[in-house]
Amino acid sequence: MEHTKRVRLGTGYSFDYDMGSITTRANFERFAGYLDQATASGASVLTGGRPRTDIGPQCYEPTILVDVAASACLHAEEVFGPVAAIYPFATVEEAITLANDTAYGLSAGIWTRDTKEGLRLGQRIRAGGVNINDGYAAAFGAHSAPAGGMKASGVGRRHGASGLLRYTEAQTIAVQRLISIESRFGLPRRIHGEVLSRAVRFLKYLR
Repeated sequence: MEHTKRVRLGTGYSFDYDMGSITTRANFERFAGYLDQATASGASVLTGGRPRTDIGPQCYEPTILVDVAASACLHAEEVFGPVAAIYPFATVEEAITLANDTAYGLSAGIWTRDTKEGLRLGQRIRAGGVNINDGYAAAFGAHSAPAGGMKASGVGRRHGASGLLRYTEAQTIAVQRLISIESRFGLPRRIHGEVLSRAVRFLKYLR
């Protein structure tokens, strides 16, 4: 929380600031509405929570909240604003359940001293990118790895082989050799079907 209080907010292009403004006026108002709804539902602001129009017309303080109700939009929707809601948990299973309790799944982060355990837990998080001991850059910055969301987040993959394959269209060209699938050699249809099924199962071992 103390680190959040020290974030330098500004609208210039210099390196004097840590965070800029929200991109559009519509998202600024949407973000403010999310915070208002959350606090009206019982959430408490630990730090931030105020618009800073004195700095820029769409600037908002980085905000940390606790006790955000499950009914609040902030609980499970993609906000795209400088806010984090804190949810305490008692067990790893509870943490996994909380992390997956959303229709979205763009990116996730796990902080742990045991990176092997973090990798195992990451496989249970339904997000397109899961970062261990990082917010998003580790997965997003790996250009050889596919990037994109799960569930209602994103529309596919970019980067890596998966990203390239989305620009291709598969085509199948097959040549039938020896006999036609309809060649029954005088066998009744039922017996022919049984023989053909067994032959097809056998052929998979000849690849």
